Amino acid sequence: MENNINTPFGLRFLIMLLNVIICIGLLYFQQTIFIPIAFSVLIAILLYPICKKLEKHKISRLFAIIITMSAIFSIASTILIMLSAQMIELSKQIPAMGNRIMALLEKIMPLVEKYLHISPSHQIDLLNQTLSKSLESGGQMIGTLLSSTTNFFSTIFLIALYVFLLLYYRDLFSNFWMRVIPEDEKEDATDLLNKVDHVIYNYISGLMIVMAIVAVLNIVGLKLLGIEYAIFFGLLGALLTIIPYFGIFIGAIFPTLIAFATYDSIWYPLGVIGVFSIVQFLEGNIITPKITGSKVQVNAMAAIVSLTIGGELWGASGMILALPFVAILKILCDKIPSLQPLGYLLGGEIHEEKESVIGNLFKKYYEKFRLLLFKKDKLK
Repeated sequence: MENNINTPFGLRFLIMLLNVIICIGLLYFQQTIFIPIAFSVLIAILLYPICKKLEKHKISRLFAIIITMSAIFSIASTILIMLSAQMIELSKQIPAMGNRIMALLEKIMPLVEKYLHISPSHQIDLLNQTLSKSLESGGQMIGTLLSSTTNFFSTIFLIALYVFLLLYYRDLFSNFWMRVIPEDEKEDATDLLNKVDHVIYNYISGLMIVMAIVAVLNIVGLKLLGIEYAIFFGLLGALLTIIPYFGIFIGAIFPTLIAFATYDSIWYPLGVIGVFSIVQFLEGNIITPKITGSKVQVNAMAAIVSLTIGGELWGASGMILALPFVAILKILCDKIPSLQPLGYLLGGEIHEEKESVIGNLFKKYYEKFRLLLFKKDKLK
């Protein structure tokens, strides 16, 4: 400890910076190894309470894991089948929608010529160039998707295998943790592990509930407007909420374009924007803060930076994993004295806000629902 104190600050900072660079390099260049492991850890923590509850009913650990994973696989498969069926139906309507968009553009051309002084022939050339580039990019995307299908399924299989092994050998990992930690620090280490486990579990289980609520709100709103493929766009918008702050806006683009291409009135696209804006307001101010916001106390600046870094390192997977792992980092920093300033920077001071009547009511029934479905056992 004395050597650490006597070490110049500049040298200690340089060593820490080199360690960070090495870790980032490993995460970037070995992402095929670390991404499945990262997802597996989060999913295993989410499924652990369900397995534990089944084991309390005299079901063996092996069958409890199989039942739990089979149920999750069935739910995910049902959602994917619904999305795929809607996508197939939507693809059949693309030619007619393209003709509709062309007809609308022909009406807009005189206005573009009048105000922007671009001739119709030049507009058509620009449009053809844009469409050809889009088709080329689309073809490349489809080719990439088809070529990576095998990798996708192999990754899913690997994640499922990791999840099974993490759940089955959880006692082995727990005992390993206890063997590594010195005897006089075991109590603090167990407390730290429980806190990390608690944050990950509450964040992921809360996120699943947020996505379900957002999906219902999206589908109901789009159905009331009479938008076709409301189930597809509602589920897609809900799935994109796994990307905080930006996901729901990305999900609103597609149904807005469909409404613009399908209906004569401008009120339908505006109505779609209104539906997603209302859902975004409810999700950002009531739903998410009451479910996940109090569990993952990371300020907006740290969240956006982590999303950017995660996206650069691991793409969409990095954006999904960024927030829970930053929350874990904050817990570790809060427990290590030398890193507590970094923990403060990630979270900052938490100011108590005045609770609304709707917010309190929502929180009350959410807690009852969460305890009913996801009764959590502490790590032993």
